[in-house]
Amino acid sequence: MNILTQKRKFSSILIFVMILTLFSGCSRPEDSSVESENADISAEEQNRLRSPEDQEKLDQDIQDGYLILVNKQNFLPEDYVPEDLEGLKYFAKDRTPDARFMKKVAADHFHEMVEAAQEEGIDIVSTTAYRSFAFQKNLYNHYVSTKGQEEADKVSARPGSSEHQTGLVADLSTSEINYINGSAFGNSAAGKWIAEHCWEYGFIVRYPDGMEEITGYTYEPWHVRYVGKIAAKEIFNEGITLEEYLEENNLGNSIQEVVKASKRGSDVDTDDSGNVNEADDADDDDSTTDIIYG
Repeated sequence: MNILTQKRKFSSILIFVMILTLFSGCSRPEDSSVESENADISAEEQNRLRSPEDQEKLDQDIQDGYLILVNKQNFLPEDYVPEDLEGLKYFAKDRTPDARFMKKVAADHFHEMVEAAQEEGIDIVSTTAYRSFAFQKNLYNHYVSTKGQEEADKVSARPGSSEHQTGLVADLSTSEINYINGSAFGNSAAGKWIAEHCWEYGFIVRYPDGMEEITGYTYEPWHVRYVGKIAAKEIFNEGITLEEYLEENNLGNSIQEVVKASKRGSDVDTDDSGNVNEADDADDDDSTTDIIYG
């Protein structure tokens, strides 16, 4: 074998070895393990991967009671009154003054939301926000007497089971529909703006369309609930209810903790709550078919 042949043979072997090395180098077991790990994470869980900052904010919102669940299965005690109620700046002037209050953080974000809508030429006001146990009792009894028990339970909460008692809720309306509460709000410019943007301010539309079996109530496009910006964004993005969000995040319910914290940190008395007065039967003049209080 001459030298030229040997060189050619050596070159062929060298090329073959290089090709093998190249292909073996492309195999990266650590990448496949990462992909395998990611495959084990559901799309739902991936949507909830939060930054440490967002997780800290959510934890604080939970601790502050902003994700409290009040519904047909979870009742507040009769003597519960939020300790930091603040008057609202934007409200329907023909409704009772007793219902123009929200917890301070919720009120602050409510004002930001309304003012953002105003910048786009949209008018939004609260028709009723905080309601005492006594207010809700009078209201619920009115519906029972006019609609019957079964129909009343579809549109109105029994006393103690109304989110309004938390101070985290506002029913909304607009001049477009003469400040009534009802399904017409959902089709108004104000209602469409709220549906699209309220999460940016920490609110959710609490009783979405088609979710009656979960929430226990018919669609209420006017009823918004403050839950904090992190939870509101995730609930909006996933198109779920507060009940589902709490269950899927294993957050449980915090009524007992919220009530205990309120009693520890507040001197508010249910008979003398500052600017907030108990409602009386005169407040039930909202009995027209156009005006609906949930």
